Amino acid sequence: MRGLAASPYARDIALIAGATFVLRLAWVLVYGRVAPGPNDSIYYQITASSLASGGGYTNLEGESTANRPPGFPFLMSIGYRLVGEHLKLALGLNVVLATAALLYLVALRMFDRTGARVAGGLFALLPGSIYFTGLYLSETTFIFALVALLALAMYLPDRRSTAVVLGVALGLTALTRGEGVLMLAIPLAIWWGLPRGEWLRRSAVLLIAMAVTILPWTVRNAVRMDSFIPVALNASATLWSGHNPTANGGPTYAPDSLLARAGEEPNREVAQTRLLRREAISWGSATPTRSSG
Repeated sequence: MRGLAASPYARDIALIAGATFVLRLAWVLVYGRVAPGPNDSIYYQITASSLASGGGYTNLEGESTANRPPGFPFLMSIGYRLVGEHLKLALGLNVVLATAALLYLVALRMFDRTGARVAGGLFALLPGSIYFTGLYLSETTFIFALVALLALAMYLPDRRSTAVVLGVALGLTALTRGEGVLMLAIPLAIWWGLPRGEWLRRSAVLLIAMAVTILPWTVRNAVRMDSFIPVALNASATLWSGHNPTANGGPTYAPDSLLARAGEEPNREVAQTRLLRREAISWGSATPTRSSG
């Protein structure tokens, strides 16, 4: 990081971070909304509120849940405990996360100053990123965590102990959104040119650190949900959404008549998840050319 605090890099970062902040603040002030719609907002709001009040990670019915990763609700619950349960705290968090500036740093190490300006500037102006800033959803936090992981991989010393830090970062990213587990490929690819023995040792340390970070949540799920759930259950609902008779490329939701077939035991949420996974695999296997996922 030496030299980054001096110009001209500091001016680039200040300009990109400032533009990112102003654009997202303007969007939130005009179009930001916290009223739950046909999306995941209601889930995050309920779980964050329950955590802040000491009720645990529960759904609207007060039942223990593992439907989605806990990272974003836990983060919001900390804010609730500090300043009160204000839903717009999530939008404020989205505004201040300086992902564009982090992306500048990543691109600076990978390319040069011009490439860093392009990467950071384009992200600052990216319509999708600006849009999600105005929603009570985990996408903005996850993108920040992902780019922060890249920055750590780029700037931390090239030694074996760095694998511990990256493993913890990977675990936290996965606990924000389940897709974070797939980011394991990034450090493994970065180290690919190392001698085989060193690559294997670093990979083992990375995997252990990531697993240890996720383990407490996995244990909680085993106790509360009576099932092995490393992070969350929502992947099965997503799989079913793209592999069912009504799939059309957009979001589809399982009808109550289908979910009723899951029964209530041993846990309704787990039972429904297993049912949707079976139905999706069965339908997708029988009609592979019609699957829309």
